[in-house]
Amino acid sequence: MEQELRLGNVTCPVQPCKVPIIENLNNLRINVFGYEDEEVFPLYISKREDIQVINLLYTTQGNDKHYCLIKNMSRLLGGWLVVWGLMAQEPFLAKLRQTYGV
Repeated sequence: MEQELRLGNVTCPVQPCKVPIIENLNNLRINVFGYEDEEVFPLYISKREDIQVINLLYTTQGNDKHYCLIKNMSRLLGGWLVVWGLMAQEPFLAKLRQTYGV
């Protein structure tokens, strides 16, 4: 399903820290992940649980910043485990614990 996103006062390119605003304006549940040194890590994990999740990969190269839709988390993460409804491996879980205290 394609729809236009309401951005409110959020400017483009949208920084991961502004994703909660986009979620609230558009009734969405969004998780944002980064990728660096062959490691996937959370940049923002939605606190919403009431609707289907949209997983995005946020990549940067120099001044270029892009979001990519993650259609299949298990393909991105390989042999990782499902924990808290997310695909996870111990380094990833450690980052979640450190960042979100879970």
